[in-house]
Amino acid sequence: MNLKLMVLLVIVLIPNAACVSTRSADSYTIKAVVIRNVSSSEISDTQIRVEKTRELFSCSYVLRETECSTEFRVRKYAGNKIKIYWKQRGIQYVAGLVMSVPSGMKKEIPMSAIVEIRDSGESNSYLTQ
Repeated sequence: MNLKLMVLLVIVLIPNAACVSTRSADSYTIKAVVIRNVSSSEISDTQIRVEKTRELFSCSYVLRETECSTEFRVRKYAGNKIKIYWKQRGIQYVAGLVMSVPSGMKKEIPMSAIVEIRDSGESNSYLTQ
């Protein structure tokens, strides 16, 4: 095989092998992130950042009593610390959170991360199936 072709295959295949999603029965998995605005006003410039991986999910504007969500390929849940940023009534807020897997969760069913934005800069987060 041509050396240039082998080098090209290594460059293309190795990074992609690291990105393969897992659905192992011995670990919890996650498939979605949901931002719920349960406050009495609109929120804007909402971002969820996973600090360790630098992944980012954002919603520009979320009306009160609505939600913004995204689904992605099922992946292993690592329990990394996240930071949530949002603006409400002209005030910028930030909260640092870690979501623990609650008892009763089944490893074979992917979870969703729910982040609730409340009034006065308060937030709540949890995992659900």
